[in-house]
Amino acid sequence: MRDFMTVAGLTFSALDFVITPDDQWVFLESNSGGQFGWLRGTLGSAVSDAIAHLLAQEVPAS
Repeated sequence: MRDFMTVAGLTFSALDFVITPDDQWVFLESNSGGQFGWLRGTLGSAVSDAIAHLLAQEVPAS
């Protein structure tokens, strides 16, 4: 997934998977506008703070 994110030029994305009955992970989609607010009740502001920090960093020229 890191290689995918790098090639796609994405800093953040919500990645969707399903797990089959035989425990195989199947990638469904990358949603760069994905929602994560539902995690706030469990993780506090950690996710929001981490994403804001990541997105505020300067991206090296490629």
